[in-house]
Amino acid sequence: MMGFKDFEYVRPDIKKISEKFKQLTEEFLAAEDAKTQISIINKVYKEANNFDTMATLVSIRYSLNVNDEFYAKENEYIDE
Repeated sequence: MMGFKDFEYVRPDIKKISEKFKQLTEEFLAAEDAKTQISIINKVYKEANNFDTMATLVSIRYSLNVNDEFYAKENEYIDE
């Protein structure tokens, strides 16, 4: 079974995520039917969930050790 320490943290690329959301918004607005829109919404949820997971990992790991410089910097990055 996977433990908390086994979850890999990968710094989210905010610019890339923002561009992806913009692209998905354009696709959503251009979609010809609800089925396509639902598929796009699911992609948005996936992107948001990935970001939220990384932000949560940073928050917890920083809270566990506020003296950890790596997670202190990552926490600042996520909070921007």
